[in-house]
Amino acid sequence: MFEWPKNVSASLVFNNIDLSNTTSPSLKFSYAYTQRIGGINGSQDRLIVEASYNCGKTWVSIFDKFGDDLKTAGQRNSFFAPQLNDWEDVWKGLSAWSNEDDVIIRFRCISDNGNNLYLDDIQITDAVGLQEKPTNDVVIFPNPTENITTISFEGIQGSNVSIELYNLLGELIVSENYTSQSNFDNYNLDVSTLNNGIYTLLFNIDDSITLKKLKILN
Repeated sequence: MFEWPKNVSASLVFNNIDLSNTTSPSLKFSYAYTQRIGGINGSQDRLIVEASYNCGKTWVSIFDKFGDDLKTAGQRNSFFAPQLNDWEDVWKGLSAWSNEDDVIIRFRCISDNGNNLYLDDIQITDAVGLQEKPTNDVVIFPNPTENITTISFEGIQGSNVSIELYNLLGELIVSENYTSQSNFDNYNLDVSTLNNGIYTLLFNIDDSITLKKLKILN
């Protein structure tokens, strides 16, 4: 990425991965990067890691850092080649996709006319990662539903919750956000205007992803 023009993007996309026989799959990788000196805060090159369970129709971000938050070594204008202590290890839990047999992982880099970014030791393991957050307890009822489905959360007091509903084509149908006020919280989702069918509910709770299937019968 050294001296790439601003907003040039490159992606590393892996072949489809079968996670249907896993219990606690995790993505592990190592990266090294430093900013190029310039501007107020230096270059803002960005690394995004995403997962898809529907052949790339929609993507869920599981890692997203840029600039000073991404760097693993001090700023420099010269060509960056990492030393041993310039690498950072990352573990990200994929348990939300443990029932899926067609998962795609994508590493996407966006340049800011900055310095080099290196990736190494990319692997999928069926083990809880060191940085993986515990899976939040999410229950939806009734399921199937006609008008309103209630989403029951446990142990998320003060957490920021994003709720997204996707149809079978991977299209985003509903997107709502709220902040939980207690450890045992219920949230009512109105689906009365939606067509019959099977949908996917995606919950992002403080960057921990949970997926649930919802059937609507109006």
